[in-house]
Amino acid sequence: MKGLANIISLAFGTSSCSGGIPELQIIPAFKGWPWSLDNGIFYVSFSPGFCKYGMSYVLIPEDLCFFFCSFCKFAGQEVATADKEMTSNTESGKSFARRDQLLEIEAQVQKWWEENEVFRADSLETLPKSGEKFFGNFPFPYMNGYLHLGHAFSLSKLEFAAGYHRLRGANVLLPFGFHCTGMPIKASADKLCREIQKFGNPPVFPTIAEEKITDPEPQPEEANTGNEVAPDKFKGKKSKATAKTGGDKYQWEIMRSYGLSDEDISKFQDPYYWLTYFPPLAVEDLKAFGLGCDWRRTFITTDINPFFDSFVRWQLRKLKKLGKIVKDLRYTVYSPLDGQPCADHDRASGEGVIPQEYTLIKMEVIPPLPPKLRALEGRKVYLVAATLRPETMYGQTNAWVLPEGKYGAFEINETDIFISTERAALNLAYQKLSRVPEKPTCLVELTGNDLIGLPLRAPLAFNETIYSLPMLSILTDKGTGIVTSVPSDSPDDFMSLYELKSKPAFRAKLGVKDEWILPFEVIPIINTPEFGDKAAEKVCLDMKIKSPNERQKLDEAKKKIYKGGFYEGTMLVGEYAGMRVQDAKNLIKNRLIEHGEAVIYSEPEKKVISRSGDECVVALTDQWYITYGESNWKEAAEECLASMNLFCDETRHGFEHTLSWLNQWACSRNFGLGTRIPWDEQFLVESLSDSTLYMAYYTVCHLLQRGDMYGSDTSSVKPEQLTDEVWDFLFCGGPCPLSSDISLPLLNKMKQEFEYWYPFDLRVSGKNKTTTSHFFLLYTYIYLGLNFIPINAYTDTHTKNMVATLALGLGFAMDEVRETSAWVAAHNRPLRTGGGGPAMNGKDLIQNHLTFCIYNHAAILPKHHWPQGFRCNGHIMLNAEKMSKSTGNFRTLRQAIEEFSADATRFSLADAGDGMDDANFVFETANAAILRLTKEIAWMQEVIAAESSLRSGPPTTYADRVFANEINIAVKMTEKNYGEYLFRAALKSGFYDLQAARDEYRFSCGSGGMNRDLLWRFMDVQTRLITPICPHYAEYVWKELLKKEGFVIKAGFPGCDLPDLTLKRANTYLQDSIVSMRKLLQKQVSGSKKAKVNVSSQQSKPTVGLIFVNEQYDGWKSECLNILRSNFDTATHSFAPDQEIMEALKESEVGQEANFKQTQKLCMPFLRFKKEEVMAVGVQALDLRLPFGEVEVLEENLELLKRQLGLERVEILSVTDPDAVRRAGPNISILRQNPPSPGNLTAIFE
Repeated sequence: MKGLANIISLAFGTSSCSGGIPELQIIPAFKGWPWSLDNGIFYVSFSPGFCKYGMSYVLIPEDLCFFFCSFCKFAGQEVATADKEMTSNTESGKSFARRDQLLEIEAQVQKWWEENEVFRADSLETLPKSGEKFFGNFPFPYMNGYLHLGHAFSLSKLEFAAGYHRLRGANVLLPFGFHCTGMPIKASADKLCREIQKFGNPPVFPTIAEEKITDPEPQPEEANTGNEVAPDKFKGKKSKATAKTGGDKYQWEIMRSYGLSDEDISKFQDPYYWLTYFPPLAVEDLKAFGLGCDWRRTFITTDINPFFDSFVRWQLRKLKKLGKIVKDLRYTVYSPLDGQPCADHDRASGEGVIPQEYTLIKMEVIPPLPPKLRALEGRKVYLVAATLRPETMYGQTNAWVLPEGKYGAFEINETDIFISTERAALNLAYQKLSRVPEKPTCLVELTGNDLIGLPLRAPLAFNETIYSLPMLSILTDKGTGIVTSVPSDSPDDFMSLYELKSKPAFRAKLGVKDEWILPFEVIPIINTPEFGDKAAEKVCLDMKIKSPNERQKLDEAKKKIYKGGFYEGTMLVGEYAGMRVQDAKNLIKNRLIEHGEAVIYSEPEKKVISRSGDECVVALTDQWYITYGESNWKEAAEECLASMNLFCDETRHGFEHTLSWLNQWACSRNFGLGTRIPWDEQFLVESLSDSTLYMAYYTVCHLLQRGDMYGSDTSSVKPEQLTDEVWDFLFCGGPCPLSSDISLPLLNKMKQEFEYWYPFDLRVSGKNKTTTSHFFLLYTYIYLGLNFIPINAYTDTHTKNMVATLALGLGFAMDEVRETSAWVAAHNRPLRTGGGGPAMNGKDLIQNHLTFCIYNHAAILPKHHWPQGFRCNGHIMLNAEKMSKSTGNFRTLRQAIEEFSADATRFSLADAGDGMDDANFVFETANAAILRLTKEIAWMQEVIAAESSLRSGPPTTYADRVFANEINIAVKMTEKNYGEYLFRAALKSGFYDLQAARDEYRFSCGSGGMNRDLLWRFMDVQTRLITPICPHYAEYVWKELLKKEGFVIKAGFPGCDLPDLTLKRANTYLQDSIVSMRKLLQKQVSGSKKAKVNVSSQQSKPTVGLIFVNEQYDGWKSECLNILRSNFDTATHSFAPDQEIMEALKESEVGQEANFKQTQKLCMPFLRFKKEEVMAVGVQALDLRLPFGEVEVLEENLELLKRQLGLERVEILSVTDPDAVRRAGPNISILRQNPPSPGNLTAIFE
């Protein structure tokens, strides 16, 4: 205790606190920034390193806390401080007074807003100039539950942007709609019906014991599915209890988790009840959140709203008329249970997964058939293997099967039988490759052991007969479970074949006869410059691979071989001998299909589970689809994208990449809710296809619906009056529909609304977790045509480093990696960003909805109405953990507002992060915001009450000028940050930094007191700057405390003088110097104590400070700075090589005055230090003197220095004055050991 008290005494002096240093007490540690109790006492906790001073936690007075933290900072310690109110609001016994105060303020402010319709947005007759209007929108959320903090985080970016533009005086339109199209609501309603039918109403569900179901030890998800490489995905351990909290959880239980009663839950069997229940609650929550929305313009999708239904029908007819919607057979991910295609938003898992096309090689079983297959005599029986490399079939030496695997002989047609897994047969049945459509018929059930040793006739193979052999690493959840073996170009095949050949005992154990394997040698089929004509053998030998179990080495070998073979390989055999592999690949595939030796087979890239709970297949379906990717349309979309503001390169790369592969999107389904396809009403529009142009509908819906989200039946317009001619007139520049019975004034008013607000300025959206680093990772992964990257195993930072290394190691240039589209065309394998795993947990709207939005605008609207900007952000985590209902780490928006208040929630959302990386909503930040905001209100009330005691007149003191300048800097920086939509940075510059400047000003003023006008300006500016983020708090302060007229949300952005950066730098110098002098004081006093053990603490305490400065570099240091300046490139912000700097030093006057080695020894540390300083603060570090007078700054702040250092007298002396230097007396050694230089003073204390 005593040691720490002495430190505080030395740091602040007894004059800082009447009565001297108070007794210090140990208390529990909290995290956060300094917060005081109402009695002015701070709780301060230290990091463990500070315990060397004898203390971990203390209580200290409020007026010491700011400087105590500064002291700890220069001592190299991180100080965490908090008052009791920073603990969670949910703790028992906790006072909610401050939170409740904010909730009361919010309710009052929201009432003011509603009474005055402050968010109502109407067009003007004159079209707006740049900056005069702002139209922003947000992808309407799906209404199968409450809004949650994930919605709020993305929405907050739009809300903050709209608040900023409104504050600047723009006419702001922020509308909000609700999405109900698609199958999730219908599927949930049907699930409730089934549960009630099976378990009663209310249902009594069976109890499931929480017994553990342990998987095998973690292993690759696809050890071998053919000649392709599997992703390094690993399975873990699960429990039935865990599974029940996921997709298998009863729908009734999910509804109960919303707080619904059993009586109410039964009403949700009607899917349309969902549409009347959740949207109004969402409106309530968004109003409580303070969303600046024009609620007249809200609407709900589906045919329940006849006006929106008419709009969507017009949009679809428009696309069809333009030839952009057609009907054809195509492969699509399909839900057998729902009986329709399963698009991204219809999936419980597997979003982003698309069909993967294979060539299915038919290896005919040579008669006579073995006993197990004898029932199939007289028919053609084939082992079928799925491959992505049909060009390698010339080198087949055998086929592989999994001995313990389950297979079946499935009837394809009257003559053909395919042997495969049941999963593959199901996919085939939905691709018209089954005698009974959509129902695979298994004639014989088999295991892999039944198939070992079958003689096969393989297409293109040089060997007339090959045999099926066992491979233990095959997994049956990919491909067909049958793998064709090409050991010349597959390291896995080569090593497995080698192992069987070289180990007779192993062959005997597996029942493999010598004649099935020993006669078969590797067949050269492809030559590459690097690996020759037996690539697998050479690479395995070079890498010293000795076993088929060396997974990591084999994966690396596959990467090398495929890159070399595909891009540089030449065919050695067959009718395409001499042709490059990449040119021959599709020709060979087509030849196999034309000769009936192979068929096309597709399956989902990864496992996909529909919201109805079944595993999806790939089906060949006759359906309506939109021709995204068509060349002319794609060019228009690319033109639109090029003109848009996307705020970061990562977002632009995502769109460019999506445009490179996106094509033929199915837009119809026959299950769910929504608008009917107008020319084929047996189908409904797919949920991503009615949400691409509706931003235009926002501009007119209030005139049609009269504020009723469901479409008012009292409207002066009837839905049937909204003909295609009317919609064309409103949105497409079509002629006025004179035959329409809608009044001309209303038609013109709607057109005026659209022309005024369009194009929209900003659309804010979330994205999936796949960052740019993952995109480049996937580019490389797809370029290689292999699934070898364990995407989900890496953090973002690791991935970025790994991808850069991998791309360079593979010899790719960055522009080569980006040329994905040409590769896609050659391989018929569109690149997608993951699917099903942790890298794809969110709704990646870039790869579907947002790109569809660009396409539809480019097709239907004229160029001057194309979108202006998209801003994408990452997902939000809660307390650094993934937000998840199953773990309980989850908050609805309603819960967050109840727990923290709206403004504290908004505060924490702003602080959570900007950009594309995942953000972090910290409960502690929200709790701290409660305290910050309420304490700031209390402080302002105190200042206003004590107005008469404040110093009047213009701000003239140094502290006044510095504080006024800090306010100007805050205004400029915050305006810049808001303008760039960097809201966390805006919160820092407009609130945190401004408050820190105020706190510094309070202490710097000393006995002279603070200036009244300056404090009023501070309160005005701070209130306006925080308005977009915490509007309720700001509005309350504006009206109730500052007594201002009107509403702060429209008060105008604060003006300011141009910041004085020299004054800013001077004050930084002053504050840094104070910290430095405290350290010198501590060091000097500690040394004197050791020398004077018997002298009392009071007697040994210094009372005089001699501060020595040197305002200009001279001599050899000046020469060194000149050399660095002449060798610094301002364009690249880099120095010339060290050798050139050394040559310049050698040729300089200093370098020739004495022995150069001695000169080097003297100059090198200084040169190194200055180079590092330039990298940290800029080229100004090379100036010979600072842009202000150090002596002038210090002398103007003598009182502050005395107060901060606890001294009675302070003198400012120049080290260039010999008389001043002599004042150092016996402490002259301190000056010699630490000579002052510009910006770095030296102090001696007496």
